[in-house]
Parts: sequence; C-alpha cells; structure tokens
Amino acid sequence: MLAFCGRASWGIYMGHVLVHEILHLAGVAPETGPDVLRVAYAMFLLALGIVLVLGIDRMRRSLVRGGTSLGARAKRPPTIARGLRGSPT
Repeated sequence: MLAFCGRASWGIYMGHVLVHEILHLAGVAPETGPDVLRVAYAMFLLALGIVLVLGIDRMRRSLVRGGTSLGARAKRPPTIARGLRGSPT
C-alpha cells in the first residue's frame, strides 16, 4: 500500500486539492471541526484520491489499448499499479 501511494502520490495530491477546493467553494470547512471529523475527512481525501488515480490510469490504458494513442507505437504503457520498471527508455 505504501509503495502504491508513493508511486501515485502526485495523482493522490491532485485529488485532494480538487475535492478540498470544491468543498471550500461550497462553503464547507470540515478541517476545522472536531478531531473525529478531521480524521474522517483525511481518510476520505486519501480514499478518493486513490479512486481517482486508479480510474484515470484505467481510462488511459483503455485509450491506448483502443488504438487512440498519440504515439507512433501503441505499446502498453506502464501502469501506476505495476510501476515504471520494465518500461522502455
């Protein structure tokens, strides 16, 4: 789990920012509530960030598999789940 979070940290962070900003635009500030609410909010942000990363990774792989990749060679790109090892340099 920690290795996945390390590889997907940028996507998870962007998910956090997206959700946090949407909530603040709606006038909700869950990070200022009681401790239980703040812990639940942090867990919610992490879970949603992971779901967004996995969803975007799956969409990217399906687009490449469908032949709509922009590159000259439509090789299967490395996924976040299996890491970048074995990818052509």
